[in-house]
Amino acid sequence: MNKSFVILLLILLGALPCAPTYARTLHVGNQSIPLTADKRSAPALAVRIDDTTWYGFLAAGTAPGRLTVQMPGGQIHSLIPPTSHNVTDILADYPQIYTWNGSEHGLPNSYNGTSVYLFGSTADNANLTNAGIYPTYWVQSICSNTAGAYLDRGNPVHAGNGTRCWCRLKRRIEGANGGWVFWSNSSPTDCAHYCPASCAHYAGIIPEFRAALFDAFENP
Repeated sequence: MNKSFVILLLILLGALPCAPTYARTLHVGNQSIPLTADKRSAPALAVRIDDTTWYGFLAAGTAPGRLTVQMPGGQIHSLIPPTSHNVTDILADYPQIYTWNGSEHGLPNSYNGTSVYLFGSTADNANLTNAGIYPTYWVQSICSNTAGAYLDRGNPVHAGNGTRCWCRLKRRIEGANGGWVFWSNSSPTDCAHYCPASCAHYAGIIPEFRAALFDAFENP
């Protein structure tokens, strides 16, 4: 009898142990928080499973029903479940990220203390709708000093003086985040000023940039 077949048969019969599988989900109350192998916030909640560290995203501040973590320096952060959010929730959860929600009037038009340039929400929303992004997804941006090149994937960390603009998609229905895609280099002021609008504007009109954002969402 074939040796491979015998081994498989023994596994199916329970005579040999299968390789263990581990759930990569943290349960808080009645909500589940996926953990990722990529560290995408600083700080992050680290969970050690066997020889691998998995991360849960942390955002500054507290919120009812969320797991809060006090850092050694006294800072308080919340672990944010990926449940449905309204715009106010998103801005409170991710103050270091600018969210384009489809209306320049629905958001405070500043980022990192700098006024945000908006190309024109009506035209951009039409382009994003035609491209299959809005209103299913929001477009988010972050200014970071994490280096990248156009269309690179990465894990940028927010910086108040960030000179590099990164973009991603966030699906509205359950708040799932895509991976970050690099857009451009600039100065700290220009990044805060232009990055939010650039992410939304060019996602709607540049096919390869939009394809990179969707790919990063499906394979974060």
